[in-house]
Amino acid sequence: MRQIFKLLLLISLFSISTTMAQEADPNGGKKKVFKVKQLNTNDISTTNASSPPPTTTPTTTPTTTPTTTPTTTPTTTPTTTPTTTPTTQTKEPSQNAIESVEQVKTDDKLKDPVKITHGHGILPPPQDFIEGEIVKVGQIGLLPWENRFGAMIGIERLGEKFYGTITPGMNYKFNLSRRRAVSLTLGVPLRFEILDARSDVRFENAGSFRSQDWDEISDFAKVIQRLTFGGKEQRFYLDVNRFSNRTLGHGALIKRYDSNLNFNTSRVGLQLDAFNDFAGFETVINDITRPNLVGGLVFIKPLSFINRKNYMLRSFSIGVSMVGDFRAPLRNDLDRFDIDKDGRRTSELTIDQNTFQPKSLTTNVVGYGIDAEIKLYDKKYLDWKTYVDYSFLETGLPTQNNQEVRTNFVSTHRVRSGGFTWGHLIRSNIGTSTIHAFRARLEYRNYDANYLPSYFDPLYEIQRVQYSPNGSITDLANATKAQQVLGRDTNAGRIHGGYLEGNWRYGDYFALAAGLEFNSRTPDNHFFLHLELPKVGNFQFATTYQRRNATNMAQAFQFNLANNNIWIVQSRYLFSRFIATNLSVMTPFGFNADSSVFRNTIQVNLSVEIGFAFLDGSTGQKTNTEQPLKNSMDQSQKPASRSEN
Repeated sequence: MRQIFKLLLLISLFSISTTMAQEADPNGGKKKVFKVKQLNTNDISTTNASSPPPTTTPTTTPTTTPTTTPTTTPTTTPTTTPTTTPTTQTKEPSQNAIESVEQVKTDDKLKDPVKITHGHGILPPPQDFIEGEIVKVGQIGLLPWENRFGAMIGIERLGEKFYGTITPGMNYKFNLSRRRAVSLTLGVPLRFEILDARSDVRFENAGSFRSQDWDEISDFAKVIQRLTFGGKEQRFYLDVNRFSNRTLGHGALIKRYDSNLNFNTSRVGLQLDAFNDFAGFETVINDITRPNLVGGLVFIKPLSFINRKNYMLRSFSIGVSMVGDFRAPLRNDLDRFDIDKDGRRTSELTIDQNTFQPKSLTTNVVGYGIDAEIKLYDKKYLDWKTYVDYSFLETGLPTQNNQEVRTNFVSTHRVRSGGFTWGHLIRSNIGTSTIHAFRARLEYRNYDANYLPSYFDPLYEIQRVQYSPNGSITDLANATKAQQVLGRDTNAGRIHGGYLEGNWRYGDYFALAAGLEFNSRTPDNHFFLHLELPKVGNFQFATTYQRRNATNMAQAFQFNLANNNIWIVQSRYLFSRFIATNLSVMTPFGFNADSSVFRNTIQVNLSVEIGFAFLDGSTGQKTNTEQPLKNSMDQSQKPASRSEN
């Protein structure tokens, strides 16, 4: 692990020194001469001073021509003598040719000037560089049809019960500016029971609507399926929906947090980001009606005040972040009075019969930190940034012995832990007509024994109540994540760890991603694999498998549907402009009939979408409006965002 750390340090120092040298003298000490051939104004060429002189002299030249003399070989360089021609034969170069020459002079990314002559038909225009997320790891739900009205009708299995489902809804998309669109999707999901697989129930409750879907304030907000404006790494981004997971900054505190893995709760979350060349912010709220988890990041770019056109100066930023779960379970309430009359008592949680949520004594778990980042390399098809984070977790833990299980009051003492992260993010786009987009992330971590990187992770909403890395729980009352993580023994010393992730997307044909999180001691090793077919003809497909809390690296690569693992499969096929079929398989978490503890269960949904376009030109095809793009542009024009991707 230390050898990897030293190697990363040497690579970064070499990259910084090389980049600074290129900024000081981008041409390597050689002077370029740009020449416009009058015989063909669309032909643009460059010659280096050390190159052989041209064999022919153009018949039409300006009245004065400078003498080009390299400093290294003055004796071998000829002098170009201007000639005089009748004024009636003088032909000025076209405006397009002049503009192309200027572009070659100012754009240090384009090594071959002929590449920028696409306006004259030599090559097609370069494609936009894809920024932001290129994969949707762990996202629940596919993107909606645009400007459509209709309904989704289907059958769903949830544990032992089968439900009929109907979701009337609509999508409306309109442009506020040339590159920014607002997309709003509304829907009213309804479920009514068809069959209970248990032999003593069967059709007893057939036709009754599932009351747990509409028994909380947050349930009514799910009518807003999705509201988006802008995109990640654009200067303004608003995303309100109940499908996406959330990440703040580099992910040191919040990384791919999912608020809807509990199938008895539906939350509509919000993410709002904005930035310019000098400062910016990011926010995350897990529930717009009654949030318990709120996070924010504020950053400044102090060196932009010196020179905004230098990408290294413009990209350097310093940020502070804070995240808090203000109703984090500290100690669970057990079913000592056997409310559900099953005789299990202390081996299960007390469930609120109105909200169907577990009861707990709550506290605050707060994370905060400081970070910095800078781009080491930034060219047309490749950029590379490095970042450092130091973050803390803080809460109050019970002072009494764990056998004390009162849930109405407990005295606490403050506990704080911290961790360091050094990471690199490399992005590349290759191709002309169809783009290959690549992402690679590498992180080294060093942290206290009672700290956990990305504490608010995909499984947080389940593990905040019931943290069981090994799948078994010996003390259910004190099994909360706050106690099990921040209460760890600190005498064993600090922990070394790392994170690796790679993404590859080929246009709208397919996307592939994999990630591995590992450490030297605790059972917090994670692995995920994601495959996506965004749009292949009339077919869409996405699947994510997440192996959580493996004890060692060998277990991290074992596929199973154990209690801590997540599997999501979604597909859609468009038969016509009016009809599509959907099939999804998920493993959300809830309480089954056997015990009132969180277990994942297989949920299968099969449905038919029937929709009609209400605006001219709407095709019913899926368009990924969440994929922000950046134009091929000069370095001084390129925005320097602070997004995680």
